Amino acid sequence: MLALNVSSSWQDVHSDTDRIPFSQRFFLGGNSITGRGTLRGYEYAGVGPSRNDIAIGGNFMVTGFAELRLPIFPGNLWLVGFVDAGELSPTLNTFDGEGWTVSGGVGLRLLLPILPVPFALDFGFPILNQPGNREEVISINLGFGF
Repeated sequence: MLALNVSSSWQDVHSDTDRIPFSQRFFLGGNSITGRGTLRGYEYAGVGPSRNDIAIGGNFMVTGFAELRLPIFPGNLWLVGFVDAGELSPTLNTFDGEGWTVSGGVGLRLLLPILPVPFALDFGFPILNQPGNREEVISINLGFGF
């Protein structure tokens, strides 16, 4: 099975505020159960704007994923190959389309009798990297991601 996902997210301030609270900003990198901000092969929040190697998040994000799932033991074990891509920008106005980060890799999905969703183990590697991104080869999660 081939799973594809492309999304963009944008947020802006309202009349009574001058910035988005840190906890509500978008972050890119790592693995996410919801798929939002997933970029395997990188640390959680390891891609995008940062100060002193600390992620500060952004307000505009574009991501895309392609994942090929091959059943090894149908219903219980799958081998997956994936390519993830994304760009996170402080604002919509600063998005330039040239800061894309792309990763690819392989993984396993194992459906255990004690869990209602698959256990996911991925090995991701940078294909197109940007300065300041923080890599992380192994990611562990629950679910297919999208």
